[in-house]
Amino acid sequence: MNAPQLAHAYRSREDQFEELGRTGMAIGVDEEAIYDQKSTSLRPGDFIFFYTDGVIDANEDQETGLVLQRPGRRALRAPLCFCRGIATGIDGALKDFAGAAAPYDDVTILVAKRV
Repeated sequence: MNAPQLAHAYRSREDQFEELGRTGMAIGVDEEAIYDQKSTSLRPGDFIFFYTDGVIDANEDQETGLVLQRPGRRALRAPLCFCRGIATGIDGALKDFAGAAAPYDDVTILVAKRV
């Protein structure tokens, strides 16, 4: 199985998620690591989100990740939702999936949205 992508962009006009390719290993794993630089453009309503593998580790479907499955996907598509609401939606979907179980790994979510 390929390593999961830990960054996605949501394209509001197309109502689709786009995987953003990796530029190197996880930050902080190797202080000598060299990273490539990439860029993407966001139109109004688009957002980009990064997350640690703890989000994916809580999901049975390791390849696509919880955040792109229902109910996570519904929570992310609210047109007037700002960054806090998007992150809260991802966290809520994760908790709905995992139930009362303690997280297996850390869960960190970073969201940036163009309004």
